[in-house]
Order: sequence, then C-alpha cells, then structure tokens
Amino acid sequence: MKNIIIFFLYFIIIVIFKYTVQAQTNTFSKIDFPQDLNIKDLEYFSEGFKKTCSKNFYRRLKNNKYYPQFGTVNSWEKICSKIKKERKIDLNFLKRNFFSIRKQTEKGVLTGYYEPEINISNKKTDKFKYPLLKKTNNLEYERKHILKKYSVKDVLYWTDNNIDLFFLHIQGSGVGVLPNGKRVKLAYAGNNGFKYTSIGKILIRAQEINEKNISLQSIKNWLEKNPTQIESIFNYNKRFIFFKEDHESINYPKGAMNIELIPKISIAIDDSIYPYGLPFVLNLEKQEYNKFVLAHDTGSAIKGYNRADLFIGSGEASEEIAGNLKEFLQLYVLVPYN
Repeated sequence: MKNIIIFFLYFIIIVIFKYTVQAQTNTFSKIDFPQDLNIKDLEYFSEGFKKTCSKNFYRRLKNNKYYPQFGTVNSWEKICSKIKKERKIDLNFLKRNFFSIRKQTEKGVLTGYYEPEINISNKKTDKFKYPLLKKTNNLEYERKHILKKYSVKDVLYWTDNNIDLFFLHIQGSGVGVLPNGKRVKLAYAGNNGFKYTSIGKILIRAQEINEKNISLQSIKNWLEKNPTQIESIFNYNKRFIFFKEDHESINYPKGAMNIELIPKISIAIDDSIYPYGLPFVLNLEKQEYNKFVLAHDTGSAIKGYNRADLFIGSGEASEEIAGNLKEFLQLYVLVPYN
C-alpha cells in the first residue's frame, strides 16, 4: 500500500511539473512599446485595422492555442467598436487602448515580399513556352514530374521567362501582362503538397553565392549567368504552385486572411502561432521598419515567434526593396485592455 501511495504522489508531481513548464513555455510577457516608432504609415494601418475587425477574426482568435493571451473575444469586440467610430487612429489612441506582449525568445528575421509582374500569353509560342498551371487533381507530383506530366488543358497562361515564373511561385501571386498590355491578377490556387526548399540555401551550400551576399537579386544574377543549371537548381524545390485569375482584388493581391494586402503594413506570420488579423509592432534597429503592422498572410518559410515577411508592393522597385530586406526582428503583439 505504501508503494502505491509513493507512486501516486510521484505521478502527481510529474504531472504538475509538466504543466508548469508548459505554461511557462506558452507565456508571453508584457513589455513597453518600442521607442523611436515610425508612425508615418498610421493612416494605412488604421484603414487595415478597421477591416480586421470581423467575425472571422474573432473565430480565429478564440480557436488559437494561446487564447486568451492575445485578448478575449469580448475585449476585441469592445475595441473594434471604438476603432470603427474613430476617424483617425493615432499613437495616443493605441497607447491608451492597447498594451504589448512578446515571446521571450531570441530575435528572428524580418524579410520582404512583393507582387511580381510577369509577361503572359494565351498561346504557346517559341518565346512563350513556360506554363502557369491551374490547380487540378492529376498533378500531385514534385515539380520536375509535374513539368513532364501536365497537359494543355492544365495551362492557365504561358510566360516567356522561367526565372520570373519561379519567383512568381515563391511570392504566390502576381500580375500577368498580356501582349496587348492588359493586366491580369494571378492568385494562389494551391500547391502540390511538397515541402518548400530555398534555392538560396542550396546555392550557399554549393558555395556558388556567399551567405553574406545572398539576396533575391544575387540569386537571379547567378541563374541568368548559368542557364544550363537553372532547371536542376529549381528542382531542388519540390513544391509547385498553381494559379487562378483573381477578379476581386483591385490594387493588390489578397493574403491568407482574404483581405487585400496593404504595402508596408501587411505581414505574413506563422499562423500556427498567431491568428490572422492581429496587430503587431515590428521592433528592429532600422527605424524605417519600426512600425505598426497587421497579420494578413502566411508563408511556408515563415516559422517562429519572431519571424515576419513584410509586403512591400508591386513591380520592380518593390522587388528591389523586398529582395534586400533582411533584419533582426522582435515581434510585439498589441492586446486590448479589458
């Protein structure tokens, strides 16, 4: 009997220890807003914030594994009611109505993404020979096999540049420009189920590009100088993206939250940690990006508490900025006072 009691007590101690450690691991700490905030984009943040307040956001919030650390549904409904009545959300409003929390882990990384432009055609020609494919059930293979097995009926459009097409896959959406100048929104329609592999890391490992110099531009330059190796490098990434036409977005593509992305306000986060719609403060050394942002999207490479991808915008200028953005980051979550 004595042994049974000792075993039972030992079991209780183990259980208590396990849940105490788990509770500590899952805890976010309250912290002051970062200093030297860039508030020049607060107007765009305000507009996006008002769109965030929705039943969809409340549902995701309540189903989040950390609920209610990011605020209760009741507290968010109250603050959203306030936000919708406010003509302008300024820094004082945010400080009066929110406190910030963060996960006490090492710094992560802020990168950038953009909406690429790509030339497209309805017909295959000697020039337009690379396919943008629609989502179908018969193409659930890795990249190199898909490109051997697809048929004409699977093709949405053809393009003239396989490097631009590959980076369209990485961004997940973009703009197609037809020969007559008409612009078509190309939206993410799904993937083949394979894990994403960074070709940048492949090129670093192969000592083709120095890690200090790795960027979207340095990768593109290497590919353009090594055309015979392009497909073999691309095939390291078994993941393949399918596309559809987007007739709803007006200016920019929609993110995973189904809200049109806002340049330099919308971020992609790890949606296994954070629910879409949460407001954040980016805390970096570069004051330009030390700002208020909103979680509108996610991505296969965006993993961790302090990892984010900032949507920059469309076209070549945005590509240049996004391709060179890589800064150490801490994410602060805004939580409404009850």
